[in-house]
Amino acid sequence: MIQGLELPPLWPAILFGVAMLAGVISAVVFSGHFPLDPAQIGSQSLRGRKLALAMLGIATLSILGVAGSLGFDKLPWYAAILIGGLAVLAGPLVEQLLPLRFRSDTVGLCIISSIVLALAGAILTRA
Repeated sequence: MIQGLELPPLWPAILFGVAMLAGVISAVVFSGHFPLDPAQIGSQSLRGRKLALAMLGIATLSILGVAGSLGFDKLPWYAAILIGGLAVLAGPLVEQLLPLRFRSDTVGLCIISSIVLALAGAILTRA
């Protein structure tokens, strides 16, 4: 083992990886809705879609902020870079596994936002 490079603590590393993965997935889902086309929405209201996208944007920023502070405070720099990089690479692949209706429907956006915000709250109370 290289001197000065020790293994990171396991629990903060797992929390950081999950938070980064959730942030990247929600960012990919969020970015897939622009430009916002009113004709494509169909029966759903444009106001409801904008509200769901605003909620998802806030959730994305909050989980990435939580992940950033967790990685900065609890992990060595090399572990944060490796774990964060893996999450950035895996995020779009995991997002493709979600059902299309879940990714594009207003209710699905609200569910993703709620899950991400709950995860951010759980990490803040645990870490």
